[in-house]
Amino acid sequence: MRTAIATLLTMGTALGQSPSVPATFTSAQVVRGAQLFLQHCAVCHGKAMQGKIGPALKGHPFRATWFNASFQFTGKSLYKFVSQQMPLTAPGSLSKTDYLDLVSYILSQNGIPAGARPATRSSLARLELWKAKPRS
Repeated sequence: MRTAIATLLTMGTALGQSPSVPATFTSAQVVRGAQLFLQHCAVCHGKAMQGKIGPALKGHPFRATWFNASFQFTGKSLYKFVSQQMPLTAPGSLSKTDYLDLVSYILSQNGIPAGARPATRSSLARLELWKAKPRS
């Protein structure tokens, strides 16, 4: 666990970000989230999250989009946005569990490691991500 945290802190610093606490979500949530992503999100965001008609959900383009937002990027703000605004053709149509799994998948694809405890809305509320603007 210490190695995973040290890796994450190093990664964040290398990307010009303030270190943050790793998310609490499980690898099972990531697997379910990946399946949901392909079913509901890939058509707009691309199978590799590279962006198509919707924005990229991975890497620097994703972080840059969230830095332009008017709020601090947290796991909770990501969950709130995704659960209230997505999928674009049917916002809020998935279950709370599905949205938690999708957010877990998105976070995992952005370098946040899975842990032993499943993501909940309250655990995501404590997760602050990318406090400093990334380097271009």
